Amino acid sequence: MPGPRRSPLAGCMLACATSLSLGAPCKKPPPPWGQELLANRGFEDGVFAPWQVETGSCEVEYGPTFPWADAFAGDYLFYGGDDGTVASCRAFQEVNLTSLHFRANKLDTAQVGADLSAYLRAWENPGNFDDQVFVRLRWLDAAFQETGSLRTLMVGDDEWVQRAASGIVPAGTRAVRVELESRFRNGADNDGMVDETSLVLNQVTTSPTTISKQPVLGGAENDAMTVMWETTGNQVEHAVEWTLQGNPIFDNEVTLVETTVIDTGHYVHKAVIDGLLPETEYRYRVRSGAQLSAAYEFRTGPAPASPFRIAWFSDNQNGPTTFQNVLALVNARDPDLAIVPGDMVQNGNSLGEWQSHWFDPLASASGEASASCRKVRGSESPPVPVTGASVSSATKKVLP
Repeated sequence: MPGPRRSPLAGCMLACATSLSLGAPCKKPPPPWGQELLANRGFEDGVFAPWQVETGSCEVEYGPTFPWADAFAGDYLFYGGDDGTVASCRAFQEVNLTSLHFRANKLDTAQVGADLSAYLRAWENPGNFDDQVFVRLRWLDAAFQETGSLRTLMVGDDEWVQRAASGIVPAGTRAVRVELESRFRNGADNDGMVDETSLVLNQVTTSPTTISKQPVLGGAENDAMTVMWETTGNQVEHAVEWTLQGNPIFDNEVTLVETTVIDTGHYVHKAVIDGLLPETEYRYRVRSGAQLSAAYEFRTGPAPASPFRIAWFSDNQNGPTTFQNVLALVNARDPDLAIVPGDMVQNGNSLGEWQSHWFDPLASASGEASASCRKVRGSESPPVPVTGASVSSATKKVLP
């Protein structure tokens, strides 16, 4: 078994110590632009370290004797675990960017890009997506508090699939936390697998982005609201601006945004406005770089003793015109919550169908921009990557 691999920082410290022993001044080494920042990224050390298991029964498996799959590269791989009673397995590795000589004045210019990737696999029937595995990158400030996150799509194939996510490093970032997560959904084991995770930082030029889908709302809480929207790029910072209804100035903002990368032209952003009052009207808009959405309104959920209205509709696939008519009826009744049990589209992997069968009718009615809408998995609708990322959904997917 090979010995532990040194991080880039270890090499810098060794070079500095050698220089000092020879009586020469120790120059601060340059940051490792374009170089791998993760140690033991393919688990070829045969152990987790320096990864740490946060929850679940995560395992490092030896591919040649592992019954479900070979490693993508080398001999070892990350596995969700044999204990199917544990709902989720998560392991993480933190990288201190300041210790690697990435300077604050450079990190805060919005001209540093992060490229995250990994090979993912789930031992399921292709397209099943029951055990959901993905990789997430959390941005951390100087106090190691999260300021946002970036994540890949999940997979649902019994073959290794590379998933990637890229974006601008937000101002104030001083460290990052990379998470490997496999969510158990079905069967005896947590069958998510990960290999060859990679994180690289590069100097980039900020490019403009367009808000390609107006915001949608989700959640059933009376003191919070989830806001999601989509853009064509991710080389800018994102936020939600909000205020009480009647106030002409947006005097609050949420910058803690999670971005899921669908592909190089589709980026889905999610933020939660919390600390709200029940049965209260608010105004909000989303911001991506210099782009601003229109302003929309929402009303938080009712207090426990108050009456409320719920709208329930389903099977709108292949009928966008009829769906538009249904939405007009729904809006006329001013629901507090809309529930959609499926099927929203006929072919869940088709971004075109999500546009024509779901988003176009919603945009014409401004339905999801003003009323919270919760989607659940329909009897004929297995979860697919884009719905898991909520390119079709205003909130997290709810499974039976």
